[in-house]
Amino acid sequence: MEATHFYGVYGRLLEVSPGDFAFLFLAALGLIILVGRFIEDGFAYCTSICALVGDAAIVIAIWISCKILHETRAVPGIFNTVQSQWLIAIGCFFIGVVMQIIVVNQKKKFGKIVDCIHNVIVVPIILFLAVTLALVVPHGSPIQTNLISALVAIWVILLWYDARTGRLDQPEWFWARGTNLPLRKIVRTR
Repeated sequence: MEATHFYGVYGRLLEVSPGDFAFLFLAALGLIILVGRFIEDGFAYCTSICALVGDAAIVIAIWISCKILHETRAVPGIFNTVQSQWLIAIGCFFIGVVMQIIVVNQKKKFGKIVDCIHNVIVVPIILFLAVTLALVVPHGSPIQTNLISALVAIWVILLWYDARTGRLDQPEWFWARGTNLPLRKIVRTR
């Protein structure tokens, strides 16, 4: 089903060049991770490979999806309404809040502000934009489809690796290795 006029986020994605979109998103992500940690802990760090390489892979996949959207202008009609996009956005935000609740329940504390921002803001934005992947990938070329699949697989593998090695709990990862960095506000959870 091909739409001739786009509303909401999909309309905006057609107005912004995919390269500008990816650059701005990566810059914002870098500011949240590195500047936020520097302000909160006195040292800019990121032990999560998924947060750096994996999120970049997802952003590139979203960029390719935007390119497909630019070329084909194909979005199923139900997703081209502002109301449906609001429902998707609310669902993605809810997933981010649930992630933060899980973190709080596991650690028995709120956690770092930067991690909360990542869980409640960055993750829902990535999820919301990743809906674009599902909508437009069937309209892409085999090369585009395979590349998007590979990039998503990279993100999933890196997330699994980070979870398995404890890199998602970044301050605790430092402590477990005896690293004594100038992290001024780290309180051990164990």
